[in-house]
Amino acid sequence: MKTKLLYLMLISSMILWAPSCKKNDVQLPSGGSSITIVNALVGSSSLVANFNYNVQLKYYATAQQISYASAFEFGYYSGNLPLALSDLTDTTHDVFKQIVPLPKNTIGSLYITGTLAAPESFQSTDHPPYHAPADSTVGIRFVNLSPGSSPVSVNIQGAANGSEVTTLAYKNITAFKNYAATYNISSYTFEFRDVATGTLLTTYTLSGVNNGDNGDQNQNNVRWKNITIALSGLPGSQGTFQINNY
Repeated sequence: MKTKLLYLMLISSMILWAPSCKKNDVQLPSGGSSITIVNALVGSSSLVANFNYNVQLKYYATAQQISYASAFEFGYYSGNLPLALSDLTDTTHDVFKQIVPLPKNTIGSLYITGTLAAPESFQSTDHPPYHAPADSTVGIRFVNLSPGSSPVSVNIQGAANGSEVTTLAYKNITAFKNYAATYNISSYTFEFRDVATGTLLTTYTLSGVNNGDNGDQNQNNVRWKNITIALSGLPGSQGTFQINNY
């Protein structure tokens, strides 16, 4: 099983801007970090990243694309990352352009949300839990990336409203919580509801919790892993998607 230490050793050897640009003048500090860029920008197609906005990105066709309602993880050296993101349909306009701080030996996520006309973003430093092989657990957290939404609650289907998350406002994220992933549990269905009215907005079914594999890790999708379940889209047309952490 991968440990956080092994993961950080591996990502320290990666250079994230390689698929995006052949020239880069960033001076690299030492130490490894990672950043997962999440595209929940309503109206976007795919986002492409320029990891040094002081140098014009030229190779959009070969750049890593982050489609709507998906995420991609990049390894990087720690420090301040001059990051710009643009939608593939209009690469002359940045939907995000900021210095992103990446402290040494940290794991983080950058969430791009809002709409193409009014992009928004926020960043988190992530602390995914370790899962001992004997525990048979999966770490799950929830994030509200639905612009304009009222606070939502989360419950497991059949349980009381808010049994998992009492209230989750826009651009807020919960901590990871361990859920059982034993042989007799094949899936979880989570319901997102409006806190004020209790109205069901959307659901997400996490399958592959054990796959009936009797503990065979190689044939399991999420056991001993950590994931984020995101609420996205505008009110009235909200959906959910999964972000794989580790």
